[in-house]
Amino acid sequence: RMTYQEGWYSPPDFPPGRFPRLTADGLRDVDHGSKRAGAYRILLLGDSFTCGSGVEDDEAIWPAIVERRLA
Repeated sequence: RMTYQEGWYSPPDFPPGRFPRLTADGLRDVDHGSKRAGAYRILLLGDSFTCGSGVEDDEAIWPAIVERRLA
């Protein structure tokens, strides 16, 4: 299993000190804790566009936009 780690990105991707927020599982998101009864969890897999490579704002990547629209 592959997870993103600091050092995988070069300076054009993220400036120093602006590495994206990652969960304990290495996903670019926040830890949501236990799933509530009746709630759904959707995992989006993909390439650098899905991870938001080079996008500093965690809320501007497309998985975050999909999450807001489905909420």
